[in-house]
Amino acid sequence: MEQLFSFIQNELIYFVQAISEVLKVDVQIIDYQYNRVAGTGYWKNKINENIKDYAYITKRVFRTGKNAVIENPRENLICNNCNKKEFCKETMEISIPIRFDKRIIGTIECVCINKEQKEHIVNNKATYIVFIEQMAKLLESRVIEELEKRKKLKVLDLLDNVLNKLNEGVITIDSNHNIVNANNYAKRILKIDNHSSNKISIKETGNMVLKLQEYKIEYNSSTFIVVGERYDVNYGGQEINEVIVFTSKQTLKEQFLELSGSKHNIELDKIVGNSSIVKELKRKINTVASSESTVLITGESGTGKELIARALHNESNRSNKPFVAVNCAAIPDTLLESELFGYSKGAFTGANPKGKIGKIELADGGTLFLDEIGDMPLYMQAKILRVIEDKSIVKLGDIQEKLLDIRIVAATNKNLEEMIRENVFRGDLYYRLNVIPINIKPLRERKEDIKTLFLHFLKKYGIIFDKKVTVISEEIWKYLYTYEWPGNIRELENVAEYSVNMLNSNEIISVEHLPNKILINKKSDIEINTNLDDVERQLINEYLNIYGLSVEGKKRVAEKLGVSIATLYRKIKKYNI
Repeated sequence: MEQLFSFIQNELIYFVQAISEVLKVDVQIIDYQYNRVAGTGYWKNKINENIKDYAYITKRVFRTGKNAVIENPRENLICNNCNKKEFCKETMEISIPIRFDKRIIGTIECVCINKEQKEHIVNNKATYIVFIEQMAKLLESRVIEELEKRKKLKVLDLLDNVLNKLNEGVITIDSNHNIVNANNYAKRILKIDNHSSNKISIKETGNMVLKLQEYKIEYNSSTFIVVGERYDVNYGGQEINEVIVFTSKQTLKEQFLELSGSKHNIELDKIVGNSSIVKELKRKINTVASSESTVLITGESGTGKELIARALHNESNRSNKPFVAVNCAAIPDTLLESELFGYSKGAFTGANPKGKIGKIELADGGTLFLDEIGDMPLYMQAKILRVIEDKSIVKLGDIQEKLLDIRIVAATNKNLEEMIRENVFRGDLYYRLNVIPINIKPLRERKEDIKTLFLHFLKKYGIIFDKKVTVISEEIWKYLYTYEWPGNIRELENVAEYSVNMLNSNEIISVEHLPNKILINKKSDIEINTNLDDVERQLINEYLNIYGLSVEGKKRVAEKLGVSIATLYRKIKKYNI
């Protein structure tokens, strides 16, 4: 609190002078650390001195919390301003506490140095004490005011720092359309500097982008098209009339695609596998990536169809443009058209009154990935066929056609030719999509990739869960190669994640870390011949390989196996390890 007194010290000087003129005595203010922060007369040139060693009356006020009056301080040598009786000139002292938030933060002290002053005060003591108390309350109010002011300044400073770190423009505008303030982003986009005009014009265009209003900003003889939100903050003659928060259309689109997971960089080297099937798949992707023709990716669920679609996009000339993925099975039929094509304002009951941009338009310049295309309803199939043929869309509720530059990649785990025969999929759409067919073989047909994939996933989840995978039991591969993997690569990844979860730090990954569905799987053409001794011998061997044959190493092995060191030595001798 002493800092607050120092902040308003210039005011305190005038404050004590006013009290002194009314009471005709010398006045000083002492803070709670016994520093004189203001004074008149004798103390005028002794400001900032510390009087703790002889501040009798001040200490009494801080101790009792009550007013203190001493009428003959020199006789008892208990004055605040000297410590030798022969030098003491004071005839009377009054000390009144200054409070803040139930604390005493200082005192106002009046001192008489002659009989005339003392008589003047004594004759009007009750009135003058009330007056000093009121002045103390006034000073308390001033301290509160200063504290609140400084809190607001800190908040405003913090807010200013936050706004300048935003990747969005923020402009405050007064009622005369002048810029009151702008953050760094807004200054950069609109080229605002100290020499520019403050006049700005902001008008709605009527278009909506991702539920945000599009605006035309005219400033300093330049025009800018941005998207954002505008807030009216005119609450009665204030300096700020409105605030606009905005960003560029391109930045907004990139942020949306980033948040929706549509900008993951998946190149060919991210496709894991060493089988001839995977090598041929990579070769084909590399060959057709830069083509503008549509691609149809087929394969069972979990084989990585979206991974292939992203690789196609990132190996193409469109790699720096949007990749927009749409799961046709995940969007209800009633919403699919509006999600894909968007709609103009007021297109239908319940629609956003400002309209909406669709996923197809978001992919303009890049790649549109239609996943699970076999689940798309027939009425939408006709509309997608039109998009492929004309490379254009018409929003719901609109008549204006918009041309687009997009490449379409579709994927399905269904037999579309069979669906054509059953009249649930359009043949003309199928042949438009199937210009470049890419079929992904299931994992059971390329089992030579299992080990590479499993090791890849173990490393991935070892990093995620902070567990070091040191050794893998050879026995584990029998189970993994035997299993049929109906869930394909996705299921294999789940098994790897499960195994790492079951693993203790620096432990060998063995059969016991596999999920039950893998363990109970049996194949008639593979027989697993093991007994308890074989398992025990192999486990001891593998742990000794990790921790070594030293005494310390064997102690660690015994600890991991949950047996005594003596038992371990017996086992080593028994199995001739």
